[in-house]
Amino acid sequence: SNSSSSSSKNVGSHCHVIQVAVGKEHGLLLTDEGVVYSWGVNNGKGQLGRGENPEEPAPITSWNKGKDETDVMVQIACGREHSLALSQSGVLYAWGSNKAGQLGLGLSSRLKEVRIPTPVVLSRKDPSIRVKSCSCAPESSACVTTTGEVYVWGATSYYLFDSGGGYIDGENCGEPVKVRGVPSEENRMGRDGFMYAPASVAICREQLACTIRPEKLEDELAT
Repeated sequence: SNSSSSSSKNVGSHCHVIQVAVGKEHGLLLTDEGVVYSWGVNNGKGQLGRGENPEEPAPITSWNKGKDETDVMVQIACGREHSLALSQSGVLYAWGSNKAGQLGLGLSSRLKEVRIPTPVVLSRKDPSIRVKSCSCAPESSACVTTTGEVYVWGATSYYLFDSGGGYIDGENCGEPVKVRGVPSEENRMGRDGFMYAPASVAICREQLACTIRPEKLEDELAT
């Protein structure tokens, strides 16, 4: 009974959990109201995104760059000591350890760890790019954009791009890099005549895999 009452007190009215993600010593949960809770036995790198009572699940309330209160979260992911959360409007937030550039915020020494969820800018040339799904590896992150492009950063980026030798135009593992070779929008037609695009991505060391699905809902229903 003690466990039940404690859980009810911590989660409050946000009682329906729709997603859980876990790292080495921390975890996140996402409710059906778009609220992200965190907890863990170690918050040394800021991976909880908050400060008080780390071992008790509690909502993350401080979001860098002034998150709109109406912009709820729709997906979460955890690496070993870092976290990601994706908002309904397509803004991706990152926090925690940035040892290998896994936050996508750059490699500055002042960004070795980030304790407040901070927006990830996928492209300086086009900061309006929005995200539709995200994932983590231990010290890496990846995402798929709403237009079906795939970006990676952190350790996996370094391995995928020939130990850094494949980077061009100032690219590095500390910032999102677009994966080359993913079919462009005009070259995504399948044998069935439908247009397909990456929907989600998974990463592990030098490996990357994507699921694909029809770009249009009516095409997906037809398959």
